[in-house]
Amino acid sequence: MEKYNIPGTIKLFGCPAEETVVGKTFMAREGIFNDLSAAIVWHPSTITKVNTGSSLAMNNFKVSFYGHTSHAASDPWNGKSALDAVELMDIAVNFLREHIHPTVRIHYVILNGGKAPNVVPDFAEVWYYVRDINRKNVDEIYKRVLNIVKGASLMTETEYKIEFITAVHSVLPNITGSKIMQKNLEKIGAPKFTPEEIDFAKEIQKSCKKEEKGCKSSKTYWTPLREKERIKIASDLS
Repeated sequence: MEKYNIPGTIKLFGCPAEETVVGKTFMAREGIFNDLSAAIVWHPSTITKVNTGSSLAMNNFKVSFYGHTSHAASDPWNGKSALDAVELMDIAVNFLREHIHPTVRIHYVILNGGKAPNVVPDFAEVWYYVRDINRKNVDEIYKRVLNIVKGASLMTETEYKIEFITAVHSVLPNITGSKIMQKNLEKIGAPKFTPEEIDFAKEIQKSCKKEEKGCKSSKTYWTPLREKERIKIASDLS
């Protein structure tokens, strides 16, 4: 831009909460990217390349169940266990895996399962990701999971609340832009690492019990462009 007197502004955005709420989604909603002519995403990797692949669409949500507490030994019949609802939901989702496509990924963690074993929990919470190769598939699986939530609530006579945190689309590759990026990558080359940086990389590899080969540092060390790559099994949250 300086050499050819090209007008314009280069902006650098940090994208927070990559693995939890997908910061870019909220940034886009607030219009942060509205005045851009083009956006280039960067994510660390083990190789230098222009990525033309896609990644999984995702729904990210929490389910809270509300029951009725009681003493688990002397008065269990008067309790309605929110933890039972969470466990029944998780069991049903795991049975669902037999009847969905291999591209689907469903993950969960129980955030709150009660306070003590001798008290029927009146509150329990579970956090879910539902992923697949496109939005349509994710929406269909999500509907089935919501039916499971309703079923768990009915079986345990508990109430429930869903906190929908965020969602992302599968990445839509821009091949034209990727070809321009590749041309510049081949002209400029890959990052060049100092001896100290290479030694540091070897220490990291040693701690992970990997081959201590450091990192390649060469102007020509880059990967040729592939116009169609496999779909990554994660979501693009960068």
